[in-house]
Amino acid sequence: MRNLILLLCLFSLLSGVSLAQSMSIKEIRQAKAEIVKYQKSIKTLQVKLKKSKGQKAKNVINATISFYNGRIKKLKDRLYGKPAVLLSSEVTPIAVAPETEEAVVKEAQEQTPKKPALFEIGAGMGVFAGGSANLIAEARFPLRIVIGPAKLGLRVASGYVQDQGGGRKFVPVNLDLIFNFPPGWFTGTNNYIGCGLNYTALTSGRVAGTVGGEVFYGVESEGFGGTVFGEMGYSLLRTGFSPSQKGITVMIGYRNGFNF
Repeated sequence: MRNLILLLCLFSLLSGVSLAQSMSIKEIRQAKAEIVKYQKSIKTLQVKLKKSKGQKAKNVINATISFYNGRIKKLKDRLYGKPAVLLSSEVTPIAVAPETEEAVVKEAQEQTPKKPALFEIGAGMGVFAGGSANLIAEARFPLRIVIGPAKLGLRVASGYVQDQGGGRKFVPVNLDLIFNFPPGWFTGTNNYIGCGLNYTALTSGRVAGTVGGEVFYGVESEGFGGTVFGEMGYSLLRTGFSPSQKGITVMIGYRNGFNF
């Protein structure tokens, strides 16, 4: 009986050795490297699993861990000719279709909200206060104030405006309060309403004017790596010594956010 047991053990050992020997040295190295790669990926995914909050993201991570464990088992069976011990997830895997790690990363990014920019810089052109606006430069700053669905922001802008006849030119400086609404309010995209004051810092004759104002409504969407926006409203520019420049405002522009 003892001899029979020894023969069986020797047969199992020789079977495993012959299976490994059937693979070239290059194939053995590649298989071991793939095992290490999958084991590292599993450890990374287990860390992501602890941080993940959405159930959909957890399902994808669990499925990916199971998928990688299956790959490890096949590679070890090929190398050693015996069942491999699988790395287990701390959460019981859910039976869903295997996904790649890229899908997990994409899902996690969708679940994690983007960090808001500290400020945005942009420019627009069109019609301002009924006069042509060759260029209006702006900077927007988010405020930590929420009123209902709207998040408040502050805009500082300046540019070059001339009346329709080209007789008078203005360089206004604007300070606006903006109410930013999510999609579904007014339109299906991000939109905002705002109002503010402007000061004619310089006008024809190299003299300063006085205080005016504006109200406006705008829509915006992601594009070209930043935000594309369109805006319409009504504005008033005043000099204090000549007729006011007033009328509709129609602007299109682009801006981009910055973080440090």
